[in-house]
Amino acid sequence: MVMHRLLLADDSQAVRLAIKSLLKQLAPEWEVCGETSEAEEAVRMGEELRPEVILIDLSISGSKGLWVAKTLKDKAPFCKAILISEQHPTILARLEAESGFACLAKTQLASRLVPALRGETNTD
Repeated sequence: MVMHRLLLADDSQAVRLAIKSLLKQLAPEWEVCGETSEAEEAVRMGEELRPEVILIDLSISGSKGLWVAKTLKDKAPFCKAILISEQHPTILARLEAESGFACLAKTQLASRLVPALRGETNTD
């Protein structure tokens, strides 16, 4: 099995644990190569660890999630960013259209995270 690497950047330890559990059950080909609760550390870890995907809480370190995604797009273009948030999916759909980054509501993670990681465009 080909393993894929994911960096988790969320200030909630409970969310990070839930995501790791979800991946272990539904997508064992994805390993968490690092995790952080700080925006600046997420950028540093993205450059150093070179994950395929970084899952970023939009409100990490005071709403710096979009900054992390944009910074890594320049500094680590090999890393795909997926923004997650407690915002309503409609709001995140607008942000996705404006920013070009995939966005998922935390309420959608159980059903949409794995398809998003696998590059499936229809995640409904």
